[in-house]
Amino acid sequence: MAQQGNYQGATRAYRRAAMVAPDDLEALLRLHTVASVNEDRENVWWALGRALEVDSRDAQVQMLAADTYLDEMRYEQALEHYIAVLRLLPDNTVASYKLGYLNVQLDDKAAARRWFEYTLAIDPGHTGARQYMISMGGDNSQ
Repeated sequence: MAQQGNYQGATRAYRRAAMVAPDDLEALLRLHTVASVNEDRENVWWALGRALEVDSRDAQVQMLAADTYLDEMRYEQALEHYIAVLRLLPDNTVASYKLGYLNVQLDDKAAARRWFEYTLAIDPGHTGARQYMISMGGDNSQ
């Protein structure tokens, strides 16, 4: 349904599915996705809250929470969820890079540098982390 461009209809359908099977994590994640595209903040937050209740130890749910908070510029909450992702998946460079980025936004350059270094330790070719390190007066290797 969502692939046909009917995001409002898809939002309603996934909300109904989530109400019928409130522990269906897949339906909740899909509801969050189509509600995001439709800029339906009420369903975005409802689906996210329910997904966290269903399985807060799921890395995909934690990443979705972190990205949602980041989109809302709620940086402290985003930090908590990206850290939760790394507890579950220590080699996740998306989460570690975004932790660096968030710390830049929060003007904590030391923490930002640590997260960019962490990212580069996992993926030495990570362009974004390397660019931030260069702009912060670090890593001149490329």
